[in-house]
Order: sequence, then C-alpha cells, then structure tokens
Amino acid sequence: MFKRLFEPVSIGSITLKNRIIMPAISTNLAPLGTISQRMIDYHVARAKGGAGLIIFQSGLPIILTSDLTSNPDISLEELKSLAKPVKAAGSKIGIQFVHTGSQGIADFAGKELVAPSPIPCRISSKIPRELTIKEIARLVRQFTDSAQRAKDAGFDLVEIHGAHGYLISEFLSGYSNKRKDSYGGTHENMARFPCEIISRIKLKLGQNFTVGIRINGDDFAEGGITIEDAKRVVPYLVEAGADYISVSAGVYGALKTTIPPMMEKRGIYSSLAGEIKKIAKVPVVAGGRINNPELAEEILEKGLADIIAMGRALIADPELPGKAKKNDLQNIRKCIACNQGCIDRINRTILPGKDDGKDSSVTCLVNPRAGREAELILKHVKRGKKVLVAGGGPAGMEAARIAAQRGHFVTLFEKSDKLGGQLNLAAKIPFKKEIQEEIDYLSYQLKRVKVDTVLGKKADIKAINSLSPDLIIIATGSVPVVPDTGNSTIKTATAWDVLGDKADTGNNILLVGGGSVGLETACYLACHKKKVTVVEQFKNFAMDMGPISRFYLRERLNTQGVTLMKLTKFIEISDQGAMVEKNGEKSLISGINTIVWAIGTMSDNSLADELKGKYDFFVIGDADKPGDALSAIDQAHRIALTI
Repeated sequence: MFKRLFEPVSIGSITLKNRIIMPAISTNLAPLGTISQRMIDYHVARAKGGAGLIIFQSGLPIILTSDLTSNPDISLEELKSLAKPVKAAGSKIGIQFVHTGSQGIADFAGKELVAPSPIPCRISSKIPRELTIKEIARLVRQFTDSAQRAKDAGFDLVEIHGAHGYLISEFLSGYSNKRKDSYGGTHENMARFPCEIISRIKLKLGQNFTVGIRINGDDFAEGGITIEDAKRVVPYLVEAGADYISVSAGVYGALKTTIPPMMEKRGIYSSLAGEIKKIAKVPVVAGGRINNPELAEEILEKGLADIIAMGRALIADPELPGKAKKNDLQNIRKCIACNQGCIDRINRTILPGKDDGKDSSVTCLVNPRAGREAELILKHVKRGKKVLVAGGGPAGMEAARIAAQRGHFVTLFEKSDKLGGQLNLAAKIPFKKEIQEEIDYLSYQLKRVKVDTVLGKKADIKAINSLSPDLIIIATGSVPVVPDTGNSTIKTATAWDVLGDKADTGNNILLVGGGSVGLETACYLACHKKKVTVVEQFKNFAMDMGPISRFYLRERLNTQGVTLMKLTKFIEISDQGAMVEKNGEKSLISGINTIVWAIGTMSDNSLADELKGKYDFFVIGDADKPGDALSAIDQAHRIALTI
C-alpha cells in the first residue's frame, strides 16, 4: 500500500531503509549539555518503531551562543551512549547544529545578541551586534569541530539548521542581512556562510560524510525569505556539498508558524518542498503537519519530496512506521497538532518570563509515554480484577484501555449515547475536527481489548451493585459553572449547550468568559454568521492556550469580526441587556438575544461520595480536578498502570 514510503533512499553515502525521518525536535529531557537515560529511551523508542533516520534534537551537543563560546560540551562517551543504541535499534542517526542568532535564547540568558546586520529582532525588538568576518570564520570552525565530534561518536550525519529565523537563516534573508561585504548583497554572498560550513565539514571529515541543511522555503514574514529566494540559494548549498535539503518555513512572529497547529492544513509546507525539488540535485525532505502515512505516500507520489519528516507524528506514535508497513492503520494514534504536550511545554523555559516551575519536558496529549518510555511500562497482571469505569470521556476511555490491556476485566458506563465526552464538543470547532481521530482511536482500542462498553446508562449505585466490581474508576467529568441571573427575559446558555447544538441563540450573542473555551465557542458561533461580543475580566484572552494556538485563534476571530472586550467584568442581566464594568465605569450592552457562559467548570464527583466506605475507587480527570485533556489522559494512563 505504501510502496514509495518504504523504499530505501540514499542521502550522501548512507542509505535509509525507508523515507520516514524523525526531524530534530527539542525535548528538554536533559539539562543543556548533557544526555539523560530518558533522552536515550525516547530516541530508541522511535528507532524501534521503524523510522529510517532520527536526527538528534536541535542545539545539542552544542548551541553556538552569541558571545561565540559554546555551551559545555557533551562528553564523547555520552554522545556514544545515544548513537549506539539508536543504531542498534535499526535507524540511522544524525545530529543538528544551530546558532540562534538575534531571535535566540542567548538574550534570555543575558548574553549579547549577534546577527549578520544590526536589524531589530522581530520578537524582542532588540538590536543585535553585527558579526565581523573574523567572527564568522570562527563560527565556521566551531560548526566543523562539532561535526567532527559527532562523527567520532558514531553519528551517521550532521544537519545544519538554516531555517526558522536563526543565524544562518538570517544570513539568507534580505530582511536581516544588509551587509555590503562578501556575505551580503547577492544570493551567492548571502549563502556564503552556510556554504563555508558545509564545505569545511566535507574537507575535514571527508566527502563521504553526509551533511544536510534545513532551510526555509518561505519566512511568511515581511521582507523575509520567499520561495524564489530559497530556489536561488539551493544550488550554491548543493555545490558546497549539501547531501540533502530539508524544507521548512516560518520565523518567530511570522504569519505562519514554524510548528503549525491544528488550525493549519496537513502537509502545509509540502508544496514549498516541491518547488525546491524542481531545482535541487539532491534529495529533498518535506515536513509540517504530516501526521499519517497516507498523506506521506501522497506527497512522495506527487514528486513533492523524496523523504518525509514526521516529528510530532512520531512523538504521538513512535510505532507509526511499523504499523503503516503492516497496514495496521486503525492502530496508529495520530498527532492532532494541539501542541500542548510538546512545544507549549517546552516554551515554559524557552520564552522569557514563562518558566512556571512545572515539568517542561516533552510529552504528548495522545501519548503519555512520550519522554517517559522507561517509567510508564505496561505490565500484565497475574490475576485480573473486575474494573468498572464510570464515564466515557478521554480519561475514562484511556483508563479502560490500559486496564484491559493489562489483563483486567473492564466495563465502561457512559450516560450519553456516544463516547468521547468533552472531546465531542471540541471537535465541533471548525479547526479542531481532527480531535475526532482521537475519539475514533480510543473507541477502536476499547473494542480491540474487549472492554464491555455500555452507552446510554449512568453508573449509579444500583448499576454498580449489580456488577459488584473489585475497583471503580470515576471519570464523570465536570459541569459548566452557571451564575444565578434572576428572571431576565434574555435567554442564557452555556458554551457546552452551544457546541452541543442545544441552544437557539439568535443572531446577537454576548459571550462571558475569554478563556480558550469562550474564544473557541465565539469562533464556532461566528462561523454560523452570528454577531458575537466576548467580555473577559482579565487583561489577556485565552491564557490557558499555548502561544502558537492563541495567535492563530485571535487572528481568526479578528477576521470573523468578533468583538473582544478585555478588562471588562460582567455585572448583571436586565431586560434591556447586560451590564458590564470597565475601568470603574458601568455600561449597558443592548440588543442581545442570548448570553453564553464560558466561565469555567466544576467537578462532577458526586458518585465518589456515594461510594465511600463501600468500594475501592479512584477519581480521575475533570471529576478529580477540572483541567485539560492532556492532564486527564496522563492521569488516567498512570493510574491504570497501578491497579
């Protein structure tokens, strides 16, 4: 079925067993300058899963910083401790090197920013210092020395990070490179820095050592790299010795992001790769929201690329390649591009002022084992218990799945006529339809492991007594908070009512609550041609979302004409409208047909009170504490491993 995807492909002097690679992705699984066992386990799991090549995360073993000194090197033995088991598991292994330039982490550490030219950084607005020619030569030597260490440690290739607005990308961009010397002015000159790095590595390590480079096909930012710029640069990179070109897009602050969320279509940057492939004489790698083997095969068949980078897809399911090869497609757990477990967590420590002290290492909403492969091990029980799961939302489904896989006899009660809980409501948002794939996956898994699923029946005390379980997992979720509004003639509804098509809202709606649920519900209503005003008492909207998703959602709401009122507190309803207060002044919003509440939820854990002293039980997910699907599925997975 996937003829092209599983054909071997050569890049430089090495041959990959298939055309699926794991691109370099930051993980925070070890302190900078070190390699942990967790990091090794994480990469080995993706190698065992069948990826043809794994590229070790960006920035290690060395991030070349703004003061032109390297971070503490990872020892050669540590590098070998990663390369050897990954190769033994069946994959080739590479390592990516980066200098962060004017938009990098150096500034967050209080170090000087450097760049090709003193052009303000798009995200910090700080002006970097222009690199001298002598400093550029020193950087070339640092990249080369790092490549030598990688080769000595057993890595099959190195990749130079020339994308996403980092230093090399800045040299390639007319926005950030205003130099008048041999490193600026023409595309040949602008490509000189990466070309010198590539050619010097080849000279020192031998022409047979594989060197690749990742570039932007488009910055999607004013004055930045366009596809035509990229096409003019590629021949120089290939002539310098680049063995493959990996095509990405976006810079910080751009209209399209380097890590596209679910708001963007799948395979968003494959057309850029296709343009590069027209002129490149070496293999081209396509990436960006490629989360299933069918799409990967289609991109290869269309001739848009030679190799497919599947980053978040392999975080979500490291066994994706093996499952695809066996045509076991229903068993693939797909990335839904929520970004919650990967880049959103990592941003806690990368972005200034965002370190909240919580775990910032990579994980995944649909795969709690990501980054914890040796910690969350599924062990079969010697004697199965009768386990009753109350609630068929994401937490209940995950708990039932894991418990049954371990050998327990599981019955799941769901009071509604379908599984999925709040995921069903989230999947109604126009750009979140892929959430349905997680519902479908969990539903399939429950059948596969023979969970007795009872729909349309609440797990009340009578039903529980009739089954007489050994253990109960309470996953009854939460219910929306609804304030007392008196006897106004204006209709009210919850965001859940709206998304569940249980509310006749009329055309003019006031939505109270500007968190993620509120803004996504506003988007849903606006898509149905409703006039929507959102009031939020705090100064920021959707702060429970990651910055990438929040940016895309705000842009969409602006396009839809949704009115957003921050620092505005809802006071009361009258027959004339809604009274709100901003900056100490009250005003009336009139002409409203319906007020929609999105002011939070509270746990529905009443069943726990009934069961105390009668049964052993766990309370999980929103029934334990209202939160998000990431924490609910993680908690469910962990608890099910203990019973």
